[in-house]
Amino acid sequence: MLIAQITDTHVGGEDVAALYRMDTRLALRAAIDQINALPRRPDACLITGDLVENGTVDEYRMARTEFKRLSMPWFAIPGNHRSEE
Repeated sequence: MLIAQITDTHVGGEDVAALYRMDTRLALRAAIDQINALPRRPDACLITGDLVENGTVDEYRMARTEFKRLSMPWFAIPGNHRSEE
């Protein structure tokens, strides 16, 4: 069995892009594109760690939209990241 893993995606909006100096959603999109293009398709993908940055509904929707692009079953195991607000 071949399993791919993506971790700590921290998907979020413009504030997250400024914080990390990168667009985390675009980085996730690129990772998914690479996984989908592997010569041997993984049997599943585990998505672990901090899925989103602030825990908002919009962030989870953005993340799920990207996760659904995976060409294999995926399973999310969320981390413990919490906003300091």
